[in-house]
Amino acid sequence: MGIIFTFFIIGLIIFIGFLGGLVFEKTKISEILVLIFIGIILGPVLKLLSPEKLSQFTEIFGALALMVILFEGGMELDLEKVFKTFSFAALLVSITFIGTTVAIALFTHLFWGYPFLEAFMLGAVLGCTSGAIVIPLVSKMNISQETKTILSLESVLSDVLAIVIMISLMKLASAKEPNMFLGFKDLASAFSVAAVIGILTGFLWLKILKTVKDKPFSYMITIAAVLCVYAITEFLGGNGPVSSLVFGLVLGNEEKIAPFFKIKKSELLGEKIKWFHSEFAFFIRTFFFVYIGMIFSLKDLSSDFFVGIAAIILLIFLVRYISTYSMVSVYKEKKEERYIIGTMAPRGLASAVLATVPIASGFALAGRFIEYTSMVIIATNIIVTVGVFVIERRTYDKRKGREVKND
Repeated sequence: MGIIFTFFIIGLIIFIGFLGGLVFEKTKISEILVLIFIGIILGPVLKLLSPEKLSQFTEIFGALALMVILFEGGMELDLEKVFKTFSFAALLVSITFIGTTVAIALFTHLFWGYPFLEAFMLGAVLGCTSGAIVIPLVSKMNISQETKTILSLESVLSDVLAIVIMISLMKLASAKEPNMFLGFKDLASAFSVAAVIGILTGFLWLKILKTVKDKPFSYMITIAAVLCVYAITEFLGGNGPVSSLVFGLVLGNEEKIAPFFKIKKSELLGEKIKWFHSEFAFFIRTFFFVYIGMIFSLKDLSSDFFVGIAAIILLIFLVRYISTYSMVSVYKEKKEERYIIGTMAPRGLASAVLATVPIASGFALAGRFIEYTSMVIIATNIIVTVGVFVIERRTYDKRKGREVKND
């Protein structure tokens, strides 16, 4: 692919990403699906870049996308609402993730004949919703701020659960004496290390920004800080995406935190810094969705494949709706927004990254994980896009009806 054509494609993708945001405001049709299909055309269809060559960059691009998008998501979250909604989000992700993982594992074992270990690996890969997709999508929707916070938190926790469970299953497979409590230990360790590092570095960074915020290009060093926080957290055995979210949460709630550090309001994080990180996140997010389409792989067109994929997608949304309705029966104040909570189950780059892990470790039956995962990612994003469009239009029509009635 020539340099001129490459520049043209990059510019076109950015234009489409920007225009897609405007289209969503008017029509409630998400730009995510358009960007994914551009990726499919560039990759699997035109073969300008093959999915096989791109897959080697999945881990690093996935980490970058999660880090930047979750950092921006953290900056947009309200600290008080996070504390208020955390119990709901944690309970929702526990029921949904465990239920989906077990359901997919049992189906894979019975239908495709996978051993239980590989079956649960595929369940973990497909059990998590994508924070990198959910966070930017819900931020533009006409739903309560609390529900936005719940869905954002749930998607992040879901990604972390999937990563930790996959690592635990890999350790379980290689351990001479399997330990059932190993996963719980790893999970607690990953969360606690990430949270502590995110909080401490966030507080420290507010103090540093106090002295450098008026310097040229000071807004650039916060990106450098996010990269370092992510790397340090991973090195110390924590979860990088969670530390990025917490770091962003601290910076985004500076006005609530500033009094503890005797920082005056005029000295707080400037709008220029927030603007720059928002623009940078838009750039990464736009190419992330195109990349999802480019790594799409579909070699087997057998009926068993499509029946299996259809059943997995059905299980994902069935478990999601059962979990949602169970939750809103207890948290009755969320009953009005149960449809959007029940619909928000897109799979994304975390699943794509995790699908490659068992293959690299030599699990023979895991060779088809990428094909299954690619298809599920595309299908769930189509369903979520249609669901969001229908729900948003219904909300818009109800609001218009109330306005007419009041007039």
